[in-house]
Amino acid sequence: MRIDLSIQQNLLVRVTLDKSLKMKNAEIQSYSTTVGFIENGKVTGNGKFSRTTTKHMNRIFSIVGLPRETSKKRPFFYWHHDGVRIDHPYSISPESSVVILKELASGKTIFEAISSLEKMKRKDLSLTNEVLEGLDLKEAMESYRKIKSSFVFP
Repeated sequence: MRIDLSIQQNLLVRVTLDKSLKMKNAEIQSYSTTVGFIENGKVTGNGKFSRTTTKHMNRIFSIVGLPRETSKKRPFFYWHHDGVRIDHPYSISPESSVVILKELASGKTIFEAISSLEKMKRKDLSLTNEVLEGLDLKEAMESYRKIKSSFVFP
């Protein structure tokens, strides 16, 4: 199972889940170039690309808080002109994506990560429900949300 997290404009993280529903690995895309991976408890960069890509990787490092491994290589990448926006129509919004990625990087399951969201946009709810339905967890999440909303917190 895979889930796409749009961390910010032109920065996408494609998370692959393992059988235990935890993050197996994640592909980090800056614009349309794969610039690194999150795997085995660390963030690995594919090389040096551009100033924007460096900013994108630093954003990922700050979210996940995992050790980093960088490469001095300078691989070829397609250079987009200023102002280009790469759309990822089937990705979760940045607000929800940052929370989910942080939770997954800390070792939580996708169920725990999604359930930690206090509010979600309709599109995010639809996309996360698709993922949960594919994992036969949609009913469990609905039950959890009902129970959670029945408690009053000061």
